[in-house]
Parts: sequence; structure tokens; C-alpha cells
Amino acid sequence: MSDMGALKLFEAILIIVGVLGFAVYQLVSVRRSLKRDREKRAAEGQSTDRNRFGG
Repeated sequence: MSDMGALKLFEAILIIVGVLGFAVYQLVSVRRSLKRDREKRAAEGQSTDRNRFGG
């Protein structure tokens, strides 16, 4: 019976690690996309701060 408990614990840990890994991957992907967009705007000569605050 203790083998089943250990197996369930291992499975739960594996699922949690998978979910957290996916979340980190998504956050890195979003940051990379934002950085690329920021650099694209800077190359076009548009300042996001000037546009955002109107001056």
C-alpha cells in the first residue's frame, strides 16, 4: 500500500513541476515578445513613453 502512496506523490510532484515549467516558459516567451516589440518601435523612432504620457 505504501508503494501506491509513493507513486501518487511522485505523480503529483511531476504534474506540479510540469505546470510550473510551462508557466515559466510562457513568461519568458511574453518577455521576449515585449522586448522585440519595444526594439521594433525604437527602430521606427517611436517612443512608448512619449506616446503614453502625451509629451
